[in-house]
Amino acid sequence: MAKVNVFVPDDLYQQLERHRTRIAVSRICQEALRRELARLEWSGRDPMVEEEVIARLAKEKEEWEAKWRGAGRELALQAGPRLRYPTLRRWGRMAAQYAGKGSIPRDSLRHLEDPFWLVLEAVWGFFPGSGMDAGEIVANQGNQRELPVLGEFHAIDPWTNRWDIADYDVDSLKVGWLEGMQALWRQIEPRLDSNDTDRSATENAC
Repeated sequence: MAKVNVFVPDDLYQQLERHRTRIAVSRICQEALRRELARLEWSGRDPMVEEEVIARLAKEKEEWEAKWRGAGRELALQAGPRLRYPTLRRWGRMAAQYAGKGSIPRDSLRHLEDPFWLVLEAVWGFFPGSGMDAGEIVANQGNQRELPVLGEFHAIDPWTNRWDIADYDVDSLKVGWLEGMQALWRQIEPRLDSNDTDRSATENAC
């Protein structure tokens, strides 16, 4: 067996001398070395990930993002008509700005309000500190009949066994929300303008 000299400070050596008969110095040093070497070898080793794993994860990622993009569109179409005019107008015009850009940069998405929480506040008056339970709002069957897409958002907290909000892809949700708001506002804006024109014509006739 190979030998290795170990240098220790004087105070540590004096403590060791007091307990030498009760300590297996060689075994302790071996175990400490094995732990440290194992840590070093693991930290310097690149994990081997098979191509099949990457392909599976890529497919799951695509499906996950598509699911929440679709949920964002449905959220806009189902909840959008219940928003107040200034909010609807703001989102409709914002969606129109992004419409011709193909894809929305991640930095831009980060600065957009999360539409899920926007809807909870606009429709049910929920906000942090309101005393309301967001999980119960989403799980309520009556609310789900009004806005079926809410079913995608509810889950049960495994620790408390209470209703909670499901994990969702907020960026994909925002992209879908903008697509839905663009389609909705495209239907609403001309009819509002037409209504203004009809009212003006009626007033002039009077």
